[in-house]
Amino acid sequence: MANIARTNGFTISSTGTVESFIGKAPQFLAVVVKDSGNSAVALTGEFGPEGGIDQINRLITGGDANASIKGAATIHAIQYNATGQLSYMLEGSVGNWTAATLQTAIRAMTTAGNVDCSGSTVTDVGFKLALS
Repeated sequence: MANIARTNGFTISSTGTVESFIGKAPQFLAVVVKDSGNSAVALTGEFGPEGGIDQINRLITGGDANASIKGAATIHAIQYNATGQLSYMLEGSVGNWTAATLQTAIRAMTTAGNVDCSGSTVTDVGFKLALS
């Protein structure tokens, strides 16, 4: 039987890179909300309308005036950590939002809800299935 060269689709690499069947590959970003003193800020009580988490989500999805900096993304998953960390799985703005541009945009907000976010950091953590 003859082999047929593959012309469409993708190849999964052994390095664990993220692949997407349709559209752009998702991004996995960790946001640590920090104040101007570089201390992580607890986001307890920052859920709901106008809370800090809501304001950061609206920035990412384009529901905030500052979102014009890079454009909207779809949030597929969000995980909250009591130490100020928000873990995101984003799709739709790959090539627009990067860890660096999102960090700049969050810091430019100065405050989100009732918390100082001027020292926040954003890291591209890649895809992982378990806590490390």
